[in-house]
Amino acid sequence: MNTSYFGLNGHHPQGISVARWAPKTFKGQGFSQLAPSKGLFDDKGISHKGYEARYRDETLSVLDARETYDRLGDAAVLLCWETPYQFCHRQIIAAWFLEELNIPVKELIIAYNQATLAPKKALTLEDFL
Repeated sequence: MNTSYFGLNGHHPQGISVARWAPKTFKGQGFSQLAPSKGLFDDKGISHKGYEARYRDETLSVLDARETYDRLGDAAVLLCWETPYQFCHRQIIAAWFLEELNIPVKELIIAYNQATLAPKKALTLEDFL
């Protein structure tokens, strides 16, 4: 399992959205159980530490890590909007799987190119709207 963002790997065949919403062009599955709550998403003044605590309490505490991992699958690429250099809930998900299952989930920083299986340029948000 890996994590990434729509702008780089939104067309990955194993991409699964863990965001509150996905780009219009995203054709993959969604796993809304891992998306942040609307209240958390709308809380723009929250610190990273506060966000993580609240996300773990509201979202991860009601899920079973093993069951969630098995439903997503080993090959899944968990997607949301933030680049690897921005704070994001997918980092918390990755830490949760490591803590609970001792399974490392790494950030996929090379884009999947459907035609050549080679790296491609990163897309911007505008490419999906």
